[in-house]
Amino acid sequence: MFVSTERTAASAVAILAPFLPFLLRTKKSRSQNLADVIAEHGGPAAWDKAQAVWQTFERNLQDDIEEVQGLALGLAARPTDEGRRATFAALLIPLLKEQPQLTREIFEQLNGPMPNQQSLADHGNFIDSVEKQKKASTKNKNKDKQR
Repeated sequence: MFVSTERTAASAVAILAPFLPFLLRTKKSRSQNLADVIAEHGGPAAWDKAQAVWQTFERNLQDDIEEVQGLALGLAARPTDEGRRATFAALLIPLLKEQPQLTREIFEQLNGPMPNQQSLADHGNFIDSVEKQKKASTKNKNKDKQR
């Protein structure tokens, strides 16, 4: 089965973003109620997925973890900022391409049973946007090579 690296990265960002303040234990997490965030963003299953995905990234991206955590902290400060989401996804894409097994593991974590798929569905436009940006970037690189 083909697993899209771009879609996997964008989906990971969509599930992680609302929970990053708690996963990273930022100051913002002390001003929010985790139970409210969980209820608003897909319920306990979404929280469990976010924890599993984050732990998988931490375990598998040791060489790049400082950069990943740095961008994650920026996203944790503003979890709904589409620019920060896109930047974080753009960082994850090449890291996932380097590790196809990691991509499959994250994909499987994201696509397991989840009672409330609405949280991920709400971010469908964001996921499509990341894929389009990646295609445009590749197209521009190919044009530059032809010159």
